[in-house]
Amino acid sequence: MARPTTIPCEKCFFTQDVTQEVNYLTGMWDYACSNPVHGETPYIWSVIPPSNAETSASRDSFLDGLGIYDDLLLCIHAGDPWLEYGVIEDRYRRDNPDEYAQLIEKYSHSARNSTRGGPDVQPSRSRKTSSRLSGALSVLAKAGLIDRAFGPASGYWSYNPRISRWAPLPSPAKEDLLTWSEYAAGEGLDPTRWELP
Repeated sequence: MARPTTIPCEKCFFTQDVTQEVNYLTGMWDYACSNPVHGETPYIWSVIPPSNAETSASRDSFLDGLGIYDDLLLCIHAGDPWLEYGVIEDRYRRDNPDEYAQLIEKYSHSARNSTRGGPDVQPSRSRKTSSRLSGALSVLAKAGLIDRAFGPASGYWSYNPRISRWAPLPSPAKEDLLTWSEYAAGEGLDPTRWELP
């Protein structure tokens, strides 16, 4: 996905305190403004990138070193329907608990965000693992190994306005979908929570 362009803050209209990053989980561009007028917590907002934003497929060396690209492919099974993102992250964390714990240690997770009951007060630090894994899945989709779409999020992930969905090739019908909430209920998990190691 193309790098987000710098835009003025929606609240204070300054650009000098604005940072931006691609959120591969939602396919949106996330912005944060740390201007002191917003108080201790930065003001955060997201925008849908323009439809002509180009994508790129480069592998993250840290993720590559952990074997994550190959491991993620093993989380999408032949005959699977479209899988809401959380299904794949849960399969990954169950199959690769040591590597998943390393990701949480290095990048943290949205479940650690204080707005979702976690201990981290800085939201910009607390949603990196899922974004990194989604970015790795995007690389695999760009390489033609899996397919990607976006749609409404369910359960724990519904704090996102939309979320990525992934499928094996050939792609199943659009209505053939396993949501996070359906999957979690089938696995005996609470669909509204995300358990960390």
